[in-house]
Amino acid sequence: MRATLIIAILSVISIGFSGAAHASDQALIHASEKGDIETVTNLLLAGNDVNQVGKDGFSALIKASWQGHTEVVKLLLVANADASQVIRGGISALIAASLQGDPEIVKLLLVANGEVNHANLDGVSALIAASAEGHPKIVTLLLAANAEVNQANSVGRSALMAASGQGHSEIVKLLLSANADVNKVSHDGMSALIKASEDGYTEIVKLLLSADANVNHATSEGLSALMAAAARDYTEIVNLLLVADANVNQMTADGISSLGVASQAGHIKTVEFLLAANVNVNQAGSDGISALVVASYFGHTEIVKLLLAANADVHQVIDDGSTALTVATENGHVDIVKLLSTHQP
Repeated sequence: MRATLIIAILSVISIGFSGAAHASDQALIHASEKGDIETVTNLLLAGNDVNQVGKDGFSALIKASWQGHTEVVKLLLVANADASQVIRGGISALIAASLQGDPEIVKLLLVANGEVNHANLDGVSALIAASAEGHPKIVTLLLAANAEVNQANSVGRSALMAASGQGHSEIVKLLLSANADVNKVSHDGMSALIKASEDGYTEIVKLLLSADANVNHATSEGLSALMAAAARDYTEIVNLLLVADANVNQMTADGISSLGVASQAGHIKTVEFLLAANVNVNQAGSDGISALVVASYFGHTEIVKLLLAANADVHQVIDDGSTALTVATENGHVDIVKLLSTHQP
């Protein structure tokens, strides 16, 4: 039955059937969005303009691709729908299908010469879209069609960064196998490794480190992968980064260190890892605040004990003249006051 319909549509096209009224073309777009094959077929046979753009800026092909209506997409392409048509916001049918996640539609569009590296106004290509949304089959199809693996969006983020930040390890493997630049960074200096570390994706961190990701790269604000993992208490990632020779004493432009953020948040295990890696326990930020002062201020008794055992300087003075004992006293942390008052180096 479907073959008969396709032959009929081809016959109409071959005799140059003229375009129908604008209202009918809107009906074609609406029917395509709904997946109404019978109505789409009848409207195409009636000569509706298959590439007409609707009031909302979308065409029938893009609507059908977005909604995952494979059979409608086939009919529209047989009727010479333009697979490379770009409309509102720079969206193409291929980008829509890559976001939606239907590999069959992506195949159809690629065969119909959908431009694989076209990007929307935000710089998002089909590959970036599929990578961010977690569609490995589509990523495979796009790479096979020579999608540019290192293409980046308007803020400089690539498909690898998108997949790494969303936890899509299978896609990360595919992209790395296709020679994705593991050390490519966005305009703000974000890397795939920092993003994966920040969001706690251990398997992806392993993959990126195995691909020689720069373990000490930092964003424009000085955030490193180790700091990002330490701040969230992702201890397994912290350990992986330390084994990969992450700089345990690296600091942000504001003087924030991995030990400082872990001590502030009360992350005991992370502090233990950092101390075992010979972190400078008395390292202080631009305002002179050390990890001991931070832990004392926030009342993290167990961390204060760890820092003191690692020979933290209990007498270290910050810029305003305060010490760990001062801030602990001011905030009513009695147990910490006792520890600091009785500590003998």
